[in-house]
Amino acid sequence: MGDYQDFCMHPPGDSQPVAGICHARGGNTGLPPLWLIYITVDDPDLGIRRCQ
Repeated sequence: MGDYQDFCMHPPGDSQPVAGICHARGGNTGLPPLWLIYITVDDPDLGIRRCQ
């Protein structure tokens, strides 16, 4: 991704990121500053149905 950098938060002892922040470039240009949370699921379709 060239000089584009994302910053990810990892809980102690876990390799899966749980939150991140990145520069307002490309598709993110118009977004206000914010933290993004990551939600990991085994089955995305089931997760979507459960949220609905």
